[in-house]
Amino acid sequence: MSRKFSASHQVHIMVEATAQLSNSDLTPADIKKIGRSGSISDRGILELFDNELRRDVIKNFHRTFMRGRSAASANNNNEAPEYVDAAYSLGKWSLSRYRRLYEELKEKSFQHQPDNDLIYHIESLQYAMDAESFALDDHGEEDEKRDAKADQEVWLRYAIPVKGRLGVVPEMDEDSQESEANRQEFQDIRSDAIRFFREQIIEDFQTLRSHTLHCALYLLPQFKIGHIILEMIMPMVLSKVSDFILEDEVIPRLAVLNVIQTENKHAERFLDSLILVAKDKINKNTVNSILEYSAHTQKSDCVRIVIDNLGDKITSEGVVTSFIPAAMRGVDHFLALLELYVMDRAMQAQLNTELEIVHDDPLSEDPKTFMDFLAPSCYIFIFLAAAAGRAHPSTVVELIEFYGDPCAAYMPEAITVSHHTTFIAQTFHSVCNLNLSTIAWALVEKGWVPKDINCELKAAVELGHQNIVHLLLESLLKPDEKMEPSCLPLVYRKSEALSLLPLVSKRFPREASWFLEQLSCIPIPGCVPCGPNTEPEIRAKPVHGVRLGTLNLHDAIFFKKQLGTGSIHVWPRLVMNGMLKQAGSGKDDIETECIICAGPESLLTADAVHTPLFGKSWTPSTSPFIRLLAEDNPQITLQPVMRALMEFHWARGRFWLRFAMQFAVWSIYVPCLATVCIAVVQQQNTHDPYELPSYVFPLSYLVAFLSCFFILQELRELHDYPVKYFHSASNIVDTGIHFTILYVVIVGLHIGQYVQPILMALMLIFCALRIISHLRVLPSVGPLVRLWVTASVNILPILIPYGVMALGFTIAFHIIEYEASREENGTAIHFNTIGVSLQSVLTMAMTDYSVLDYYWNPQVFVIRFLFYVCFIIFLVNIIIALMTVNVADIHSNMNAAWLLEIAGIMVDLELFWPWPARYVITGNHPPEEFHLDVAAKKSGGIYPGAGEYDDSDEPGSPEFTAQLQNKSIILYTWPQEFVTKTAWWPLMTCRALENSQLDEAESPSSVSGSKNYGRNGAGDG
Repeated sequence: MSRKFSASHQVHIMVEATAQLSNSDLTPADIKKIGRSGSISDRGILELFDNELRRDVIKNFHRTFMRGRSAASANNNNEAPEYVDAAYSLGKWSLSRYRRLYEELKEKSFQHQPDNDLIYHIESLQYAMDAESFALDDHGEEDEKRDAKADQEVWLRYAIPVKGRLGVVPEMDEDSQESEANRQEFQDIRSDAIRFFREQIIEDFQTLRSHTLHCALYLLPQFKIGHIILEMIMPMVLSKVSDFILEDEVIPRLAVLNVIQTENKHAERFLDSLILVAKDKINKNTVNSILEYSAHTQKSDCVRIVIDNLGDKITSEGVVTSFIPAAMRGVDHFLALLELYVMDRAMQAQLNTELEIVHDDPLSEDPKTFMDFLAPSCYIFIFLAAAAGRAHPSTVVELIEFYGDPCAAYMPEAITVSHHTTFIAQTFHSVCNLNLSTIAWALVEKGWVPKDINCELKAAVELGHQNIVHLLLESLLKPDEKMEPSCLPLVYRKSEALSLLPLVSKRFPREASWFLEQLSCIPIPGCVPCGPNTEPEIRAKPVHGVRLGTLNLHDAIFFKKQLGTGSIHVWPRLVMNGMLKQAGSGKDDIETECIICAGPESLLTADAVHTPLFGKSWTPSTSPFIRLLAEDNPQITLQPVMRALMEFHWARGRFWLRFAMQFAVWSIYVPCLATVCIAVVQQQNTHDPYELPSYVFPLSYLVAFLSCFFILQELRELHDYPVKYFHSASNIVDTGIHFTILYVVIVGLHIGQYVQPILMALMLIFCALRIISHLRVLPSVGPLVRLWVTASVNILPILIPYGVMALGFTIAFHIIEYEASREENGTAIHFNTIGVSLQSVLTMAMTDYSVLDYYWNPQVFVIRFLFYVCFIIFLVNIIIALMTVNVADIHSNMNAAWLLEIAGIMVDLELFWPWPARYVITGNHPPEEFHLDVAAKKSGGIYPGAGEYDDSDEPGSPEFTAQLQNKSIILYTWPQEFVTKTAWWPLMTCRALENSQLDEAESPSSVSGSKNYGRNGAGDG
């Protein structure tokens, strides 16, 4: 634990040292180490100018970065590596140094005012010089020939007290001889005032000694003419102050005070003058301090002056500490100056290495040593620019390019490819967690993306960062440069992220739908015709519906065209017929011009990530494809790639067998239930002792067992999808049916208590309807069942006025029939109570008027006529009309609705029935070889370890070739008219044309056969 603390908090301790030194006394040894004099007034800020401290802090980061993840955190993937905190700490360290410098140096320096009139004389000189400068400049406007305010101050500060003039400023703005004379006279007054105040300032400085002289110097940068005064008095200062104090205290403070004043717009002039009069007194500590603190105030002109005049005194630690705030703030123009300087040093280092020149200048740093120290620091710049949250994407791109040239060539051997790839992963993870979408896309464009984006995608979904989710999904659709000469998207090779697609669809269904739409109808490379489509000449027979097959990713990319087309290698792989589309299209399905498209096999073989609302999922791991279907979103289910996978799952997932098993269970369940119900009714209605047949009790046990099994299914569905469960009325009805059946079996049969026969009759009717609903999977019956169910649901609203009218006529007939029975001295047996009257009215609604008593009574006839008009003519015909309209609407989209029903049945059988179908699709083997029951793939934590990265994905390597051969794709045909509308078609067409031109340019003669194909495939790989 102590080892981890000391390692991960080294940089933090260096940051806190700034505050600690201000409250403690430095020992002589400390002063000697820093290189300062013991007489310096404020020792607490000495470290803010020290190069050794800068170098030690940066070296600590280098050591932390090269060490990578600590031993403690390596066992916990949810903990970030130490250098992530170290990089953030460096940014805080840089900001705290600037803040402390501002508070303790600038504010305290400006609090000390000289006792004489120095400030007054400086201000007076500034007014005089402003007045003269304005009067001598040609402004091009007649009404602006002088600075009235500056002239007023010259008159009050010089003309009246020194010259003894009285009154106000003479008139100089009129076009008269008197005004012209006044202007000439006042010009002399301005010149005299400048000479006078210059002499006064020199005299004031001559009266100052020691600390007061230093404080007066520190006030100069806040004045516009500070650089002029500095040139005036610097010879006198050099004679009064020792060289040691000047070099170690006065010059550093003066230079830094000049650059940290954001309101000072003439800092570059002052710095230029300081270099002019005291260049020999400016040491390396001062130069690097100017660079560092100029980065905080974004004074790039000061940096340019330093590079031009003091470039030999710039050291690597100074450049690094100036890069840090510039990268955090995203100051591109400042970074450009530093990068140009670094490139010059890199060229010098390269030239010295090539010419074997030994650097022997003790005053400047060896260019090779300079680059060796700066190169690993580039990781600090990139991380802070990307994850600090204030830089622009252009800054990140610029720094990444700067890393590639020139820094990458000078990386130490201790920083391996593993370190680099891990850093990319951590940087990208931090950017995504902070929802910096523009910077994340800049990293994607530059290829600084981790090998696996599962962590980032899952975190973005959980945090609700929709723009990051869209960006990450879009990054998977970029053409994979490592799979040239194809244009297949990256998701085919890095398909692990597809396991999170169900999670995306649950939180952001539109993003999942958009992604699947982009993933649909992607043509196979080489099967795209660069001229007229010749596919009908290749395929053996017409394409009806969908043709399916598999192919490994390597063969899909690198196969060569033979016999004038590349499709000859692919069409024989399409050995399966997709039945769903063909069945839905009917017998009139005609041959269509089709293109062979590809779908990622991971949608069928990977383990989908699913997080139920409560606890852990009870359902076994299943594929992302099934979880996507479980969302019951038509925009997702009806995408072409999903429909192709449904076809494949129907054909190769043994779905028909699982459906047959379910149908057989229900076919046994319902007759057994009917037998038990008949036995219960016979037992209840027999007065003599009734002995049940011997087979009734075994059948009752079977019914009870299956009912419990079905209830368990419902509970699993409720646990996994609680909200969706209650949205469907059929789920609640099914649960009620199974519990009622258990009640009938236990109470009616085994306990022997009375059970209402109507309850058993309704249960049998509902079970029969359940069997009918299972039949909707059949292509010939399913659409009809769908029509019946949907139309019945759509007419439910009309039953509300139907019931109101029935209740009204019930009361009306009861009153009229009661009166008629009294007149006839009889009894209205069908309307003597309200309940019986309601039954009679509903019977009459079905056109059975035999229940109507005293129909010859005029009052009864009137009510009967109104009943006929309202019920038979209006309500019944409205119901018929609504049924007709709904049937027409449903029939127009019958195929899509039926596919949604198929998707629902697939979900039920895969998620809530035991033993879901899992298989691996291996394109290296013949299509008939499928490996079932493959172990689930496991994923790591949030932060990937450095050891997880290798160079196995480098094109041309055996590992890369094996990786492509072990990944498969689902082949499916899709009409060309739809494929040509996708964004992939023009890209694939252009690439097919380029490949065909390259093939023609290779050699006029080609060797046919499998050997030639093998050589070409290996060469391309």
